[in-house]
Amino acid sequence: KISKSFGFTFVISSVIFDMDGVISDTQTWYSELDSKVLARYGVTIAPEEITRSYSGVSYNRMLSELFNRFGVGADKEAVIEVLHNELDSGLVNSKIAAVEGARDLVESLYNSKMKLAIASGSRLGFIDYVLGELSLRDKFLEIVSSYELNEGKPDPGVFLLAASRLGENPQDCVVIEDGVSGMIGAKAAGMKCIGLVKEKDKSFYPADWLVTSLREVTVDGIKKL
Repeated sequence: KISKSFGFTFVISSVIFDMDGVISDTQTWYSELDSKVLARYGVTIAPEEITRSYSGVSYNRMLSELFNRFGVGADKEAVIEVLHNELDSGLVNSKIAAVEGARDLVESLYNSKMKLAIASGSRLGFIDYVLGELSLRDKFLEIVSSYELNEGKPDPGVFLLAASRLGENPQDCVVIEDGVSGMIGAKAAGMKCIGLVKEKDKSFYPADWLVTSLREVTVDGIKKL
């Protein structure tokens, strides 16, 4: 495998999943909690906008943009600590559920011998907890968090690190994402991207294949990307 220009074809052999909003329903919960906490500091933003614009983005980057937009002078690090504490305390009382079709897709990919990884903007402990609650941890060879890197999505680093740990070329990987920032990062990493979205709007979502349900995604479909 060198490049398509030399007559070689890259074959998808690995699938890298975002977690929140793709594997688990935690993105909605995340965004609702973030929206409530940020309102205390004068940032009025709907959970839906947080999901659309900041899914997978680091708190540091999100707060920098929102504090600038709303003219907030609060200490970012202090607010990040509050957000983490609220998430941790809320997690204990929350029932984690899988996104519709996620279990079946993960199982079918795993059984087809695809290498699977998670590349998430969440902390490693949070990822492990959620996957454990869903009994899916053993299906993923590698777990990568943006907290291991200097930059979160849309920087491609989290995806490139996942590919490296899987021992794969980026061109042999496909990413499944629900956030625009994640899709941008996946494409910047040189990977194919499947966007899990509410509406199949190619002008808005920079993905190779848009789906409104993971039940639309098949092993054969992924291999044809």
